[in-house]
Amino acid sequence: MWNRFYFFVAFSFFSVFGFSNSADSIHSSALYKQIKDCSPDSIEKLIKLAGKLETQIHTFNYSGNIANYYREIGMLFYQKSLYSYAELYFQKSYNEHLKTGNNKEIARSMSNIAVMRELSGDYKGAISKYFEVLDLMKASEDEEGMGMVLNNIGLTYEEMGQHVKALEYLQQAIVIKTKLNDIKGLASTYNNLGVIYEELAPYSDSALFYYNKAYRFYDSLNMTMEYAQVQNNIALIYLKHGDYEKAHVLANNAFNLFDSIQSKRGLALSSRNIATIYIELGNTNDALTYLNKSLELCNQIQDVEIRLDLYRLLQKLYIIKGDTENAIHYFNKYNSFKDSLINVQVQQSIAESEINHKVNEHRFEIEQLNLQNLLYKRKIKTRQIFLSLLIIVLLSVAIILYMAIINFRMREKQMRLEIQNYIETIRKIQQEKKLHKHTYPNLEEFNLTEQEEKVLIQIAQGKTNLQIANELYISVNTVKFHVKNIYIKLDVKNRVQAINLIDSAHQA
Repeated sequence: MWNRFYFFVAFSFFSVFGFSNSADSIHSSALYKQIKDCSPDSIEKLIKLAGKLETQIHTFNYSGNIANYYREIGMLFYQKSLYSYAELYFQKSYNEHLKTGNNKEIARSMSNIAVMRELSGDYKGAISKYFEVLDLMKASEDEEGMGMVLNNIGLTYEEMGQHVKALEYLQQAIVIKTKLNDIKGLASTYNNLGVIYEELAPYSDSALFYYNKAYRFYDSLNMTMEYAQVQNNIALIYLKHGDYEKAHVLANNAFNLFDSIQSKRGLALSSRNIATIYIELGNTNDALTYLNKSLELCNQIQDVEIRLDLYRLLQKLYIIKGDTENAIHYFNKYNSFKDSLINVQVQQSIAESEINHKVNEHRFEIEQLNLQNLLYKRKIKTRQIFLSLLIIVLLSVAIILYMAIINFRMREKQMRLEIQNYIETIRKIQQEKKLHKHTYPNLEEFNLTEQEEKVLIQIAQGKTNLQIANELYISVNTVKFHVKNIYIKLDVKNRVQAINLIDSAHQA
């Protein structure tokens, strides 16, 4: 039943956890705009565009908000009712958030996955995810989040036909929302309880009890749409009870409220309910007026659920009026439309199976693209490392060359100093030689040559033949030759006698 607010609550939860912290920069991407404008029927094109957008995201990294961008792509697929593909990207967002360990973001991604599974009809998978989200909410002591998750768990169990479990979790949600004084949340959950009790035929009084609670809350919150929907629900309860007066008043109130906010679906529903009341009262003319009005609105909004019910009511109306031809006409339209709906459901089921198959195929393609992105990033990183090492090597070579130049200059300076010292040493030696020459003024009487005098002075200093040779830059044999001549001219036989002779000559 539409009035159970299933999609309202589910989408509210989805919005809270799916739309906040959205990434603005990706919206400026041309690929994002192409996906947004692409027809939902062009699945192959959508997948290729999404893969290219993923590559762009990984290449430029968009400030590192990859998880948020995956969620944005998932939202695009969700808006096109491609829930399996949306779930694929919400899963990617979840995987990215797992790396950060941010429980709030992880829960948000999980909830998105759960809603997609629920919309795809995978209620068990949705329940499993909702419980994971619930555990995270409990761990972080997020009571508001717990209330929303419990509400959605209850609604999913209701969709599965497990009313007892649905009531259990909705009651738990009521406890938390009452504690938090969440009036809006309480109104929604009370309405959902009313829907479940209405479906359990013997408990219509309980349904009325919860609808009235929701009715009062929506009235206090000035939520016109929801207020009108609850009045419609209560009108149907009174209709079942046979209290046509109250049912008519509430259905008319709902009609006027829907008219004030221009809700075509609301008007179609309330018109159908008013027509049903008139049929029960036997007022077939007014009933036909409202049925035709409701049918016209259904044609505008393409609502197959209400239209099918209207065909049934028109058949019943013409039977009451005794118009067999029209009764048979709407009987055939009802059966034909019902069969077409069944065919559509079968086709949707087949299409969903095909989509799931394509999702698995494209998942592989997308993973391949991700792998290529990873390899590309590694290649860039390797190049960066190589360039860094090359820069380090060049800097090292430059430093070594600089140090070598400094060292060469220091050695050059040192050599200059050594040469200066050597020159100074030679100068001193020359001065000493001159000094020694003047120290022995009586050597000239021995008729010695200049070289022989030098050798004799060296002998007097106690130097060996080799030392004398090195000192005077002559050979050892030449030294021996000079020594022999000195011995002859001095008339001595050895060095000692020569030195003594020199000393005695000096003293004289």
